[in-house]
This record gives sequence, structure tokens and C-alpha cells, in this order.
Amino acid sequence: MEFNFVWCFVGVVLSVRCSGGQNIDQTMAVFKTGDPGSFFGLSVSLHRKLNPEENLLLVGAPKGNDLLNPTLNDTGCLFSCAISTDQSDCKLVKNIDQSSEVKKKNQWLGVSVASQGPGKMVMVCAHRHKSKNSRMDGSCYILEQDLSLYKNVYSFCKDSKRDEIFDGLCQFGISVASIDGSEGFSVGHPGIMKWTGMLTMYTTTDGIVSDYDGEILNAEDSYQGFSVVASTGVFSKHTVTVVAGAPRYNHSGAVMLWRPQAKDGTLVYISQLNSSDLASSFGYAVALLDLNADGWQDLVVGAPNLFRSKELQGGAIFIYMNEKGRLSRNSLLRTAPGGKLSQFGLALEHIGDINLDGYQDLAVGAPCDDRGKVYIFLGNQDSISQKPSQVLGGQELPLYFGFSLSGGLDVDGNGFPDLLVGSLSDKVVLLRTSPLVSITSSIISSEDLIDLTVKNCLARPCVNITMCFKYSCKSEHFNSMLKLDLNLTANVQSPTWIHPKYLTFQTSVDHAPVAVFKHLVKLPRKGEEECVTTIAQITEKVDNLLKPLIFHGIYVVHEDEPSTERGAARTLTAPHPILEDALNNHFSLQVGFLILGCKDNRTCHSNLQLNTTFYLGNENSGFVQLPRDTTGCQELHISDKKVVLQMVLTNSGDKAYNAQLVTKLPSELAFKSFHVQPEMNCDYNEDSSHFRCVLGKPFENGAQANINVTLMQNTAFPTPGVDKTNLSVQVTTDSDQEDVTVTKCFLLHYSLRVTLEGSVEPPYLSFGGSKGQEGDTIDEEDVGNFIKYTIKWQGVEATQGMLDYHRDLNQMGLLSTHKNSSPILQTEEPVTVDLRWPSLTREGKHLIYALSINGGQKGKCENLGIDPLNLELSTQSDGRKISKLMSKEEYSGTGVKEMNMECPSGHVLCATAICQVDITMKTRITLHARLWNSTFVQDFADYDRVQLVMSVKAYTHSQSRITILDSGGAKIRLWANPDPTILQTFELPWWIILIAVLAGVIILALLIFMMYKCHFFKRSHYYEQMQRATHIPEDQREATRAAEQAEELDCLQPKVSQ
Repeated sequence: MEFNFVWCFVGVVLSVRCSGGQNIDQTMAVFKTGDPGSFFGLSVSLHRKLNPEENLLLVGAPKGNDLLNPTLNDTGCLFSCAISTDQSDCKLVKNIDQSSEVKKKNQWLGVSVASQGPGKMVMVCAHRHKSKNSRMDGSCYILEQDLSLYKNVYSFCKDSKRDEIFDGLCQFGISVASIDGSEGFSVGHPGIMKWTGMLTMYTTTDGIVSDYDGEILNAEDSYQGFSVVASTGVFSKHTVTVVAGAPRYNHSGAVMLWRPQAKDGTLVYISQLNSSDLASSFGYAVALLDLNADGWQDLVVGAPNLFRSKELQGGAIFIYMNEKGRLSRNSLLRTAPGGKLSQFGLALEHIGDINLDGYQDLAVGAPCDDRGKVYIFLGNQDSISQKPSQVLGGQELPLYFGFSLSGGLDVDGNGFPDLLVGSLSDKVVLLRTSPLVSITSSIISSEDLIDLTVKNCLARPCVNITMCFKYSCKSEHFNSMLKLDLNLTANVQSPTWIHPKYLTFQTSVDHAPVAVFKHLVKLPRKGEEECVTTIAQITEKVDNLLKPLIFHGIYVVHEDEPSTERGAARTLTAPHPILEDALNNHFSLQVGFLILGCKDNRTCHSNLQLNTTFYLGNENSGFVQLPRDTTGCQELHISDKKVVLQMVLTNSGDKAYNAQLVTKLPSELAFKSFHVQPEMNCDYNEDSSHFRCVLGKPFENGAQANINVTLMQNTAFPTPGVDKTNLSVQVTTDSDQEDVTVTKCFLLHYSLRVTLEGSVEPPYLSFGGSKGQEGDTIDEEDVGNFIKYTIKWQGVEATQGMLDYHRDLNQMGLLSTHKNSSPILQTEEPVTVDLRWPSLTREGKHLIYALSINGGQKGKCENLGIDPLNLELSTQSDGRKISKLMSKEEYSGTGVKEMNMECPSGHVLCATAICQVDITMKTRITLHARLWNSTFVQDFADYDRVQLVMSVKAYTHSQSRITILDSGGAKIRLWANPDPTILQTFELPWWIILIAVLAGVIILALLIFMMYKCHFFKRSHYYEQMQRATHIPEDQREATRAAEQAEELDCLQPKVSQ
């Protein structure tokens, strides 16, 4: 085996063993332990020596010390271990290296080891062995089949004259492999020629050594020869091909293929396979095996350091299928099922055909996957299994389990090859392969039909059941006794597949009857049949003779408990056989009953007939049949709280065994009570959707059953999208008859009460002004006062019948089990809201002129009577005030003259608006309008007040199953009266206004003239005032004053001419 040397660090996690199709037994593993720190298990190999024949485990410990020279360190050792349970019985293989002590020190003997097969030679190598010039040239030793020394094989680096840099670290023997199909070994020494690497092939029959000139590769630091394998059947059936891994070639890795020349045996380069994954260590391990059994060796290459971040996988193997001597360049990839540091592909081993299916199988080591794992891949007709058939690992195994592998040899004699696994924990584990066996089973009964009248076993009816077994195995070497644990039960075919209470198994007279027959079946050798018989007794009355007894047997391989006797610790227990087809480990047999009273002793031909009728009422007050519509569906109203389903079942044929009547209700209906005659077992399920009655055991010929079931509606409100619903009644029987099915159609009607609220703003107003003509009005503001109507849709209310129904549901405990149990409407059916208001007088004059209507978020309105004149609408809501608004107190009083206009009536013509609203949602309908002022001034000025009433109603369409109860709807009242303060006003003629203006101007002119004459506009000067301030005698002042007064009187009197 080659030296696979890498350190890996990983957490310790419990690994789970795969199931299904695995036969490498991990429960009976054989452990061998070496000295701590000796690297015991770095290399392993299975070997068999002859004369005497003995299977051995060869284990290399390259840092172990030679017991004969304890002063030397790291000489390395090869141990031979027996196949036993003693973990420390490995023996040192002595006298391998006869060189001087100086050369043996630190040589790492056992770094690689390989066996050619049973009775053939073994090669073990020490890659750090020093030559006479103290260079690490390495050396290998060929041992006889009994592990005695045959010959030393040294690297030609020993006699090389090149410098130490070129050939100083030859490391011959770091990998070694036996040549399949030839008597020889292939050895790698990767350190030669500046780590280019080189191969050597040694033939033990004639001692010929073949090598090649490594300089032809011209690839330093490639490490060619780090892994090696050789076999015939790669490019030629008879010529050997050597495959060498170069894991550092071009920083990615490669695999080189060589063949020896016929004339001198020199290895000739053929081709190579390169990797494109940087630092993947492609070629760290290689293996040749025939995966698809076509006679040609396929190549498997390990790349343990391959990492792809998207998959978070560490390591992979590449499979190159051989197509008749040509390796395919398109490889098959198998990545690590474990983590990104698992080192999957660090070790590869051809382990032979472990399941004997004719295809060779492969083991892949992943020593850093948890504590270490080994993946088993099975060959098949195409190539290799997509997923591993078995994963070996667990807490009980050593750390870094799977570092080295050796397989393909049967060491326990059962004909199935076993597997030896090494680790870096100074332990090795031998995992033996369990034999795969196939079981042939049969079961028969002593009677075809059980006659219950014949009591032939302890005064009871019975039947003998006999089961026979034999096994086969593909291995010629396995012929041991096989033990099976057998369980036999009897079942009755039903939805629950129950065990019949009336049947037991009688194992013997001394033992009590049992419900399950258990027995240990011993099959002495391969191909020999062993039979077991038991008695099945009928202990009670059988209700349904048409249901046959089904005897069902299942068996598993019996596993003996480990022996606890003294000295048994050294006894190696063989692995337990495994069923090759683990899913096919059962058998069954049907045994029927002899049926008396039917025309056929095996089958009864019944004739069940069902008649159903629906009624209202009860047995005390009498029944009234439910009405039907034109399609024949039953019509059911919410007020019909008690609906009785009357069912009459008769049988005019043979006995009806296991006859059952099942009524399936729709979600809108629920059971309330039932009455049956004669008595029978009836019940309904938890959600009250199924009602079932068992009709007799059996239901005899001429029998009649009357079943009255009282139903009620399971929901007070409709279910969305459901106009009709069906009720089905089905009668089934195990007798020979088709199921009887009756389906009834229902129309469910609901009565709902709605809540409508209406208001108008303002509720009181007055009119007055000009008696203009209607045709004069062209703008909205010219019409009259603004009016806003608001109708609030509050949804629906439950009627008293609904509330009573929910109270009944609650008392029965069914309220919480139905999705429609709460009184909340669940329907998408719309409701129509009808608005009618006084629009025109009988003469066609406008009264209330509607401008716009809005149905809110959940409503949609049709504009039938809205703005018929297409007026220019104002952006302001009030418009021009033609008349003032009045308070409610101004309308109070008695003895007034009143006009009442309401829709419908003979006084006015009404306008209509129709809105569709969601029955479940609250919404608000808004109507904007104006009071047509001129009409009221012309026609209603003599009235003290006028009442205008808008009527609002809600209804559903004629085909709806929802009925809106008539509650009178809503009436919205608007009051208007004439305003005396502005009613008599009129406009003056223009000429009167002109004359009045002219007269005013003339009067103003005369007034100004008179003021002028009286010096009203004349102002006094300053000096004139100063002179008047001079002292004047008193008598003179009085005379002057008198003269001025006389002058003033003269100006006031008109002058008369003399």
C-alpha cells in the first residue's frame, strides 16, 4: 500500500451508519493496537500464508523501534496480526533489514506494505533508508509468503553520481503496489531529479527491474510516484500498465500512465490526465478496478484537497471508465458527502465484490470527516453508484479512521471479501463482510374454508398453518446454520387492519393460546427446507364471515447474544448473515369461512334497497314533506329548524354482512338527533359531518331498518359561492352487491334583516323670490338651495331564528367545530339599495333636482335620475342663497296649510337611483341635490309648509336564496316653506329710476345756488378782520350792528321792484 501522509484537524462528531444494502459489519469489528506514537496503521495490507494456512493483518509502524536494538529511534517495524479479539497479539516481523545500525536509524520501515495475494510475496519499504553516502535513497524488502526475507531491493539512487540536490532525497518506496495479473510490484520514489519523481517495476519471477529516465517529463516538484498502481487490462489485456500519481504537477496534480517495453522492460510514457483545480492534490491516491464487469480496468483518482465553495465539500474522486482499452477523458465526479475538511479521496482501495453481484466495488477514505469515515461505492453495469451504499464510521472507531485501506481478501472464510482500515491513532480495524442470503418461504393451511360448525380443536373450530423456509447464498463457502426469528399474526382486512379478537394461536397443549405466534426457525444448511406448523383457533363468534382471515408472517435473521463464559473473549464471532432483499421478508395467506344460508358457500348476494324522504316537524306534531323546486332540489329555509331525514332500508337477497349506512352532510347541515328501529349501533363523528349505522350482524333476508335523523342548518348565513348543496347516503356491504348511493340536492334559503339609516342636510329650509321660468335656469347656482342626502348601510342582522339556531348549536357543543358557526354573514352576493325622491310635479316642473350620487368604497350606483339637464355644476356646495334656511321651531304650530309629497304618490313624479352594495360591509351612499326654487315660488307660495319624503329600500334579486325582511326601509323627510320677508319683492322699471336720479340732481343744484347767494362759499381776508378789531365807540358799534342786520334781512327777502 502507498504512504498517505497528511495531517488533518477536525472536530469529533458521532457518525451515523447508513442503512439499506450494506453488508460490511461494524458491530463485530476486530481492533489491533500498537505502541503510542509509532504510527501503527500508517500502512496496512491483508495477507494469507499457506502451509499452514493463516490469514494475517500486516500493519506498518514506521516510527516504531526495533526491539532487538532499543537504542535506535524510528527504525520502523512491520507487524503481523492474527484474526482474533486480542487487541495486542500483533507480532513483530523480524530480520527484515540486515543493514548497519547507522542506516536503519530513522528509516521509517513500514511506510508502505503490499501483498500479492494468498501464498504470494510481500513487499515492505523504508523510504528514509540511507545509503553509504548518507542520502535518503530508500529501500524495499521482498518477503516470502511466510514473511521471511527474500531479497533487498534498493533504489538506483544509491549508486547515483549526481549531486544531493538532484538525487539527494530519492525516497524510494514511499508507495508500493502489487501488480494485478503479474508477479511483481511497482514502486514510486517521488524525490528523484528535484522532486520530479520516478517509477520502478520489479518482477519477482525473474528479478527484472524496469525504470525510466525521469528527465523526459521535465516537471520538477511534481511528486510523481507519490501513489502508484499497476495492472493488466488497461490498454491491453496482457500488457501491464503502471499508473503514477503526481499530486503537485503544475500546482494542481496529474496522473501519468506507463508501460514496459517488451525488449528490455524500460517503462515508456503513454499519456497523462491533468487536473484544472488548483491545489486539489489530484493523484494523491489511485486505484484500478473493473467497475462495470466488461473485462477492462477503470481508473479512479483521488483529489482530497479539492474544495468548491458553493458545495462546501472537501475532496473528490474522479472515475475514468475504460472503453475497450481507451480511458474516457470525460470523468465521473463523486464529491465528499461530508464537510469541507473531510479529505475525501485521500485513500482508495479496490475491495473486490463485497456483495457478489458480479461488479467490483470501491472504498474511499475520508480520515478528517468527523472522526474519520470510509465510503463504500458499488460497481454496476454503467459505472459506479451515484451515492455510497454504506458509510463506515462512529465514536467507537479510532481517530483519523480511513487513513489507509486494504481489501479484496476473505479472511473469515465466508466467501465475502473483508476490509482492513488503518488510522493515525496507532490502531487498525478489521471490518468483516456479512454473508448475503436469500430466503424462500411458503405458507399453506389445512383447510381452504373454515367451517365454524366443525369444532375439531378442543371443542373449537381451528385450522393448521404450515410455513416452510430454505435459504440460498451466492458464496460457495458459506453453508452454516441460519436462524430466523419468525412472527405470525392474523388480521382482518379493514381500514384499521385489526387483529380479530376471536382468533388465537395454540403452540402446544401445555402453553396458553397467544395472539402472535413466535418461533425460532433453524435452517441447518444451504438449500435444506425447514417447516413449522401452528394451530389457529376460533375462540368466539365471528360476526362477518365474508372477511377472510389474513395470516401475515415476517422473519428476520436471528442474532445470538455474545457469550459471557470464561475464555470466550478470545473466540471470534462470525458476522451475522444479512437478508439480500431486506424488504421481501414477509409472506401472507388468506383463509375464508364456509358461509351457510347463502346460495354460494363462499359469497352472499344481497339486495339492499334504500328509500329516503325529507320532512318538516316531528313525530308528535306530524310530518310535512319538504317542497321541491323545478329541478327537484329540496328547499330548506332557516325557519325550518327541524328537518327530518327518513331512511328505510330493506334486503330482499342473501345476508348482508358488515352492512353499513353512512350519511355525509354538507357543511351547511349538522346532525341534531336520531331515532332508529330496530336498535342498532349508530354514531356521528366529531365535526358532525358523517353519520354511520351498522345494520345487523348480518342484515338478514327480509329485514327492514327505519332510521330518522333530525337535521338543522350548520350555519346561519350563506357560504360564499354555494347556491346548492348535496347530501349523500351510501349503503355498503361485504356481500356481493354494488354500493347503494342516494344523493339529495338542497337549496338553502336565508332571511336577513338589514339596517338602513338616512338623513338630509339641511332638514328645514325656505323658498322665495322671483317667479322666473324654468328655462331661464342654466347654472346649478340658479336652481336653489343645496341639499345633501346620506344613507348609511349598516350590513345585516341575525334574525331571531338565527339566534335560536346558534343557541341550539352551543347547547349541543358543536359551535366550536364549524367554520360558519358564528352569526357572521359569509357571502359575496350583492344587495340592491333603491332610492326614490320627488323629482317633478305632474306638470313636469322640477322639485328636487339631483346633481350627483356616490356609493362609497363598497358601493356602485347607476345614475338614472341624476342631472337630466346637464347643468354647469358649481365647485361650491352651497351655491347662491335664494331663500333663507329655517329652524325646526319656525315649522311648529297647528292649523297650517301643508303639502305632502312622497314617493310613490299621485301628486309628484319620482326619480330613482339604484346602488349595489356589499351585504357584509358597512358603506355610505351620498346624494347631492338642489331645491328648485322657482317651482316652489310659483306653485306652493300659498302653503305654509311643504314636506318632501325620500324612500330607501334594500332587496336581493328574485333568484337569490337570501331574503331581505321588509322593515319599511328608511324615509328621509325634507321641509320647505315660503319666506314672507322676501316673497313680495319686485323689480322697479328703469325709467322710474332715471326720473328719480334726475330729480335728485336738480334739487342738489338749487341748494348749491342758494348757498352761493348767501356768501356761503365767500371767505374773509385777514386785514379786513384786523380793521374790525380797531376800538370803536359803543354807540357807533350799535349803529353798525343794526345796519348789518338790516342788510341780512334784505338778502333773505326777494327784491320787489318799485
